Amino acid sequence: MKKSISLLVVLMMIITIIGCKRKNVEENKIFTLDLDNCKREIELKLSNLIDSCRFISLETTNESLLGDWIRYLHIGRDFIIILDNRSGILKFQSNGKFVKKLINVGRGPGEIRGSSSSCFYQESEHVLFIEDILANPNIILRYDIKAETFLSPINKCFKDRWTNFIVFEDSLILGSIEGLSRGETNPYGLFIQNFKGEFITGIKSNRSFILPRDGAEEVLQRMVIFPGDESIHVKYRFDDTLFKYKDNTLSPYIIVNYKDKKTMPRMLPLEGDRGVGFDEYENHSYMIIDFYLLSSWRTIQEGWSSAHYQYSYFLLDKSLGEYSKIKSYTDDLIGKTQSDETGRFKFPTSLPNNILVVSYTPIDLLAETTHKGNGDFNTKIINQLHLIKSNLKETDNPVLLIGTPQKHILKMKQ
Repeated sequence: MKKSISLLVVLMMIITIIGCKRKNVEENKIFTLDLDNCKREIELKLSNLIDSCRFISLETTNESLLGDWIRYLHIGRDFIIILDNRSGILKFQSNGKFVKKLINVGRGPGEIRGSSSSCFYQESEHVLFIEDILANPNIILRYDIKAETFLSPINKCFKDRWTNFIVFEDSLILGSIEGLSRGETNPYGLFIQNFKGEFITGIKSNRSFILPRDGAEEVLQRMVIFPGDESIHVKYRFDDTLFKYKDNTLSPYIIVNYKDKKTMPRMLPLEGDRGVGFDEYENHSYMIIDFYLLSSWRTIQEGWSSAHYQYSYFLLDKSLGEYSKIKSYTDDLIGKTQSDETGRFKFPTSLPNNILVVSYTPIDLLAETTHKGNGDFNTKIINQLHLIKSNLKETDNPVLLIGTPQKHILKMKQ
């Protein structure tokens, strides 16, 4: 009996050690992508990406009517918070019913500018942090979504426009300045401050980029923060390597390689320049990487030009460590396929808490092509779609498809 117990204890210890080693490997994994030599191509579908989904119809009223540029700040179990840069910040119930407009866009007391940036604190599920550089350049505003009132603001340790920021360890802010000014002397690519506005620590930048004014002046690069996954990831603004941030140190997480990669990137690229982009938030299962080529600058009018890009996309399955070039993307729920390299593909948007959202305009859902869709979606979600379409008007607010990511994306047929 004693031998059996001893053997069981040893076996449990071995399993624990193996489990710890696997976890340690998982935490320290590094993905390396060679985009020019990717041998695998896939025809990706929405049903390959999204799981356990449902629809939410955002109620349409005169006060809740949303414009063309909106951002989903929070989709949670109690409410939905949306920023419309034309009108302000709006609150809906989790079923889509409109509650009220919380903050107006304007120049009066209690209003914010349309150019404001925001950070929703997911852990508290009710505090929205707002940076309005034009109206309040030296502070971060705080708004309590549940109480529907402003809280005391937070002083900035660096009085400048910030690139982005997140709440860190409940009582700190992790952020970075924009740092695009000539002669900028702030050395930090990333920094931490407390809610009193006191600087705690930071990581000094060791990367530069070239300003467009004379094509020769170098300015320090600052970092962009990509929250949403189990870890915090950051990258230098004009570079392509994504780092894991932990204990105020950086370690490589995703290394992207391709031909003609610039060691000294330009703020305004030239024709033929290439680069990559990542989603604002990460989910736990996969990442879609934009790979773009600046094909031309075209003159719009005297003194003004527009950049034209060609795009290709790569899907990284985090669990398998494999990546593939996306040959085409089909929203098989509504039967819409995208494959043109001159346009941007409309993939699901990742939000914190491992949420995926697809925002459909009424025109998307009422188009004649939708009868070709439905793909591998279950009967319940298809019936819900048909019911929504039967009551939908072209002037209504967007309809949201909310779900979670599939666990193993690249186990699909290739």
